[in-house]
Amino acid sequence: MINGRGLQHVPDRVHIAPAFLEIDRLVLPFLEMKGERLHLFTFQRQNKRSKMCLESICSALDRERKSYEIHRTDSEIFHLITAFKRIIKEELGCGNQVFVNLSSGGHLQTVAAFMATCASPGAITPYFAYPKRLNDLTKPAAPQNSCGVEEIITLPHFTINAPDEDSLHFLRILAEVGEADKKTVLNSCQSEGLIRHQGKSRPYGHVMLENKFIRPMEKQGLMAVTENGRRCRVQITEKGRDMLLVNGLMEDSA
Repeated sequence: MINGRGLQHVPDRVHIAPAFLEIDRLVLPFLEMKGERLHLFTFQRQNKRSKMCLESICSALDRERKSYEIHRTDSEIFHLITAFKRIIKEELGCGNQVFVNLSSGGHLQTVAAFMATCASPGAITPYFAYPKRLNDLTKPAAPQNSCGVEEIITLPHFTINAPDEDSLHFLRILAEVGEADKKTVLNSCQSEGLIRHQGKSRPYGHVMLENKFIRPMEKQGLMAVTENGRRCRVQITEKGRDMLLVNGLMEDSA
């Protein structure tokens, strides 16, 4: 990548890692894989052990003079996914190499991190670190769940067919208007500039609405079409709402 001054940009090796009850499985892979910057994700509410682990992680990184940033999130799954996706997108947008640790967090964090990688196109390397030894968890004073790292394996980066920006915009419109007829949806799309008056055909907007959005998104299960005689109404589905949540375009009402 060439920057504005004509100089070649050397990409950083940026790691993203959930931080919970593991120290070695977070710090050691980052150092062994020669990471340069680290994004730590931790919960806003922490117990005594998780606080101790985070402090130990930061101390180890400080000793190695490594740059890191702490992101505090709540435990809602869609907020977690959105938080991971945002950092992935920012780092990829800067031309950096992105590595995601799928072994350093709790179950919820791991699921969110994995889903964020699947929903993010680009050169992402997920990895998993196997521990050398599991600690005796019956001892509450144990600082972490395991010790050492036996092996680090990189995983294939699977991606899902996420809707493009226009499709996500359309889903957001559907969520806002609720169950409605196609004319109402078309008017909303036109008022927001998603569909513009073009073409010689008078029903051009309706054709665009049907072919670009309604048919393909109904096929994907992101929206539903119901017909009652001559009346035809459309609405977003639960899957469509989840897609908006994953992309940070809708607040979870639950």
